[in-house]
Amino acid sequence: MSTIDDIQFNNSIYQHATNWTFLLYQVNGISVVIHVPNANLMTFIRVFNDSIECQELIDRNPRKMITLFAHEKNIQQWLSNNMNIPSNLRNIKIFCHSDDHSYITEWANRQIHRYTNINFEIINFEHLNHNLLAFGLEHIQRLREEFRDDFGILNLLDRDYKQICRSLGNYALQQANIENERIRPSCQAES
Repeated sequence: MSTIDDIQFNNSIYQHATNWTFLLYQVNGISVVIHVPNANLMTFIRVFNDSIECQELIDRNPRKMITLFAHEKNIQQWLSNNMNIPSNLRNIKIFCHSDDHSYITEWANRQIHRYTNINFEIINFEHLNHNLLAFGLEHIQRLREEFRDDFGILNLLDRDYKQICRSLGNYALQQANIENERIRPSCQAES
């Protein structure tokens, strides 16, 4: 099964866009594997396993609007060590284990007032694959507008968009089947 490490950024398409998407996952020797079954479709994401490298690239590109998906520990460390978040960092989507969701939400709520220009969102590991794909659709829509006169890039974006749509459709069908199987036994028990 694919993990975050299997995401391969497509530099030829997404490097030239105004909106960039980063994923920061620096584990410092901790053995945590986060599965993203559709890593092969997430070519719009640049993955970092080094916080400093990620921050430096954001700082060197002030005209790029950045959405950062970050592991809970990485963003906690970053925000506690760095009071000046670059103005081009627009969204921070923190992913964490479901057991830590409440804690991370409380922690983020204490931080938000310091960073009024940033939108924060907390995502459970279990939903990360789905959230990355759904974000990818929105991201590609923005880029289609940005590259509306470049038919070569538009064709590549359309290909990526369709692949993500198919994957999300399969995901929705799987979820419906799971729910159907869950409901069926309870209906039989009522009869």
